[in-house]
Amino acid sequence: MKIIVVGMSNIGSFLVKILSANPEYDVSVIDSNQEEVDKATDLYNVSGVCGSGSSRSILMKAGADTADVVVALTPVDEINILCCMIAKDCGTRYSSALVHRPDLVEDTDYFKKLASIDFVINPRLAAAEEIGLQIGKTGKVKTDAVFGENAIMLRTSVEKGGALDGKSMIDVKRFFSENMLVGTVRRGKKIYIPDGSFVLKADDEIEIISAKSSVHSILGSLGLPDISADKVLIIGCGTTGYYLANHLLRLKKTVKIIDRDMARCRRLTELFPKTEISYINDADTLMQQDLRSFDACVSLTGEDDRNLVNSLFAWSSGVRSVITRITSPQYEKLLRKTDIQITVSPVVTAAEKLLGFIRNIAFYNEKGDDIGQISLIADGGAEAIEFLAYDNCKALDIPFSSKDFRLNKDVIIALIIRGGETIIPDGKSCIKSGDKVIAVTKSGGRYNTLNEIFR
Repeated sequence: MKIIVVGMSNIGSFLVKILSANPEYDVSVIDSNQEEVDKATDLYNVSGVCGSGSSRSILMKAGADTADVVVALTPVDEINILCCMIAKDCGTRYSSALVHRPDLVEDTDYFKKLASIDFVINPRLAAAEEIGLQIGKTGKVKTDAVFGENAIMLRTSVEKGGALDGKSMIDVKRFFSENMLVGTVRRGKKIYIPDGSFVLKADDEIEIISAKSSVHSILGSLGLPDISADKVLIIGCGTTGYYLANHLLRLKKTVKIIDRDMARCRRLTELFPKTEISYINDADTLMQQDLRSFDACVSLTGEDDRNLVNSLFAWSSGVRSVITRITSPQYEKLLRKTDIQITVSPVVTAAEKLLGFIRNIAFYNEKGDDIGQISLIADGGAEAIEFLAYDNCKALDIPFSSKDFRLNKDVIIALIIRGGETIIPDGKSCIKSGDKVIAVTKSGGRYNTLNEIFR
């Protein structure tokens, strides 16, 4: 399968890293910066072309006439749209464009039709939605949406001598008495997909998959607060902040926005006339603010250092739910020692959605896509894959406890979504035609259809 990635931004580089590890993919990269092209070709098994992704000659040089898919990930939305349009005209079968700007996002359906774009990705909107889920949680637990509104993934650590230390997976399920299971365990550098006999140890990082309705009870069992965050402060309101503010206001939350760009503050005042907008352009003035009245603080500036300072100040001021956007691994390790949340990276969010799109191009079922979505979990060491069950599934109507129901090693079925109902399977469960089946497996792109997870 031939894939062209245009734009070696953070998202582009991360996607190329993942794609290049799969020998079934023939990857080419395009970037206007020769250094970025050289870096990609030196690090990964890919070819590269220096130039503009909106140039027909450059696209043809990269092989757009025979490509299966072009993914346009430059910082400029208009170039991404144009790139997809030209690539399709050259002969590329499928195209995907990164579109950030809210005014262009509103015209997504129009651009899809005009430019024949098959998939539009907006990671900042997706990141804002996931941040909205994390508001109200402490830093000891990370909350991610899994496949829309159906389920939640909670990441936490096993405390020495705590409730989960020394418990097997069967005992863990009994302990919570909830619709849940442990999908992955990270122990040191190793990732485990645990079966019922697997025993947890202190310092294990676990990812709990549960129905959304069970989250409050699970957190309570772990002694972790689920804060009712009605008053939220956003520091740094670029595109992600705009989407987040919109989301929170729809939920009837009280929102205050602080930004260091006067022009942006004026624009935000027009967009959110009933919201308090403050222009603060230096750290000293920010430190003079009384933050104790806020239930949650989200720092979304474009600088790790600034986000770190803002969030530590909010945390020291007594704000119970603090969320910050951090990309540096060193800062992430530091924040894990506090109760400060770390946001889902727009880079990872975009890569997950693009992987699902690309995998469905490679493996297409005549009745529809086999893969609904893919989520990278356990810091990318595992995947949660949403498969769609068709009549040709060889495990239909077979109880999970039956000897005829046999999964491959390092695979578990974490969820079944049936008609809007979220089912955490047990021995009596079975797969029905039309189900959405969420399987958890180690990363590597090994499984592309539901039947492949069975022995």
